[in-house]
Amino acid sequence: MHKITNFPIISTLEDLQGEKCVKEDLESFLDGLPPRLPINIEHDMGRATTGYIENFRVVPVPGADGEWMLIGDHFLSEMPLEDSPLKGMSFSFTKAVSKNTPDAEEFHLYLPFPQYRDEVLMDRLHRVDVPLALGRWHKKEVSPEAVGLIIGVITLVVGPEWTRIYEERIRPKLIRLIDHVRDEGGVAYDYHQLVKTEQGDTIRIIFVSDHSDWSASLRPDRISLGMDVAMQFLQSSDIATCKPVAQVRLKYSPDLGCYDVIFVQYQDGEHVTMG
Repeated sequence: MHKITNFPIISTLEDLQGEKCVKEDLESFLDGLPPRLPINIEHDMGRATTGYIENFRVVPVPGADGEWMLIGDHFLSEMPLEDSPLKGMSFSFTKAVSKNTPDAEEFHLYLPFPQYRDEVLMDRLHRVDVPLALGRWHKKEVSPEAVGLIIGVITLVVGPEWTRIYEERIRPKLIRLIDHVRDEGGVAYDYHQLVKTEQGDTIRIIFVSDHSDWSASLRPDRISLGMDVAMQFLQSSDIATCKPVAQVRLKYSPDLGCYDVIFVQYQDGEHVTMG
């Protein structure tokens, strides 16, 4: 592995999209980071990781009074070339900005730049008949891919009951949400579902869609079959039972018409890439 120490990840300086973070944002990111964070290429969770970051800290930006940056030590499987997608590191984060209900939301929907600046689009998305929190997926790069996130926040429990809860409480509203956003803003979506183990640990199940036909990938029956794959994996695979898991990623194959597990991240930041 190639090591790059003290490499900047994100700062409070104005970025190439004309936006800024504040120091409190960086400290909040720091609090939520695992000891080791896998590096994805171009924010694409369907591609193999190319290393990891650890030893995170918030420090002053040299020569810029009052500005701060989050830095870390990067470990790369290969050094980035001039025209490589690894050349520039880009941190991403989500931020909720509004909700369409005074009650607890059941889904979060995060738009990429520049769609999240479109007030007309945001207003139309608010009108969906689903308890929804709407927000921004900030990707600190010049030309982010138009991919957003849908997150199901009704937590499923690892075990036989997940099917009933999904079919009764999640599936009908997920259908309405996808129907509502399908043609809005030219955005493709990945789907995240939160699940909880008997020990009380929360795991994020990530469904990486085929972005060329994302709504077909995220048909609720396909999500249900993918959830079954993920649940079986969590309960029976040696990879998933050897220590606490934080994240499982599945990628949709248009050729096979199904999802397969491609990546597992543990709570300590260690990860396994599959396939």
